Amino acid sequence: MADAQEDTEALCARMAATTVSSSAKGYGVILDYSVESLEKLESVLQQMYEENQAIPISEQGLQVRSLALGAYIGEVMRKSASCGNWVRNSQFGENTFLLSFGGLQQTFPVRWAYTRIVTGPSESVVFKAKAVLSMVSGNGPLAGKPNIFP
Repeated sequence: MADAQEDTEALCARMAATTVSSSAKGYGVILDYSVESLEKLESVLQQMYEENQAIPISEQGLQVRSLALGAYIGEVMRKSASCGNWVRNSQFGENTFLLSFGGLQQTFPVRWAYTRIVTGPSESVVFKAKAVLSMVSGNGPLAGKPNIFP
């Protein structure tokens, strides 16, 4: 089980690094794993949303982009909170990746990225990430209570 967990963590770290590289090359956006960089990531997501509106991205393309973008969002949250583990959980769908903070808070940044690309700016990943980080740090109204934040 430890090997599977290490593989999941390594995969998400690689995918996040892919987002850093492709955001710089493809969109001219420099990401640095800070919470503030999620605002910059929103501009990349907005451009992808507009691209998808003009010429729909295939489902496979959406899934690949979402995995990389969601991995970056999750890695930002892990670094900011100094905790959190990536978990593959088929209970929520085949190859679903969730980010667990000590078992109390579970969140789905890969799904956030997918929804943001498909739905648009009303699905802000910045808002969601800050809300989860607030709960994890003990400052939100749901802090310390079990919570799944889709």
